[in-house]
Amino acid sequence: AALLTGALSMPMISSTVSILILAFFCDWFASGPIGIYAFALMLTFGAVRLLLARFRSERVFALMIWACLACILFESLQAAMYSLYYLSGQYWVIFVKTFWKDAIATTIMTPLVMWLLLHIDHWTSRRRTTGLT
Repeated sequence: AALLTGALSMPMISSTVSILILAFFCDWFASGPIGIYAFALMLTFGAVRLLLARFRSERVFALMIWACLACILFESLQAAMYSLYYLSGQYWVIFVKTFWKDAIATTIMTPLVMWLLLHIDHWTSRRRTTGLT
């Protein structure tokens, strides 16, 4: 959902920097070589940003589908990179066993996270008044 928020609502440079900071923060807590998680997340962000520029839809169901597809793309990129790094195909077996659970959880949680981000933005933004006052 953070990836979709960055791809949909933020300008290109600030959303890229925000996702990069998030990717490196998450990379510290991921197992394996440093940088693979962040690189996979940045590739996913770039692909989602390009696709959403072409097929823009802000309906909740469409965002849930985009989140599911982004999750599957991200996990398949991770499986491919770990398989290439360790020269082992076991990561594809792990991918097949777990990607659908993560995709379902991501799809279900997307509306909740988007709602939460909307309210955080509302609470932290300055209230705009109309008129002369």
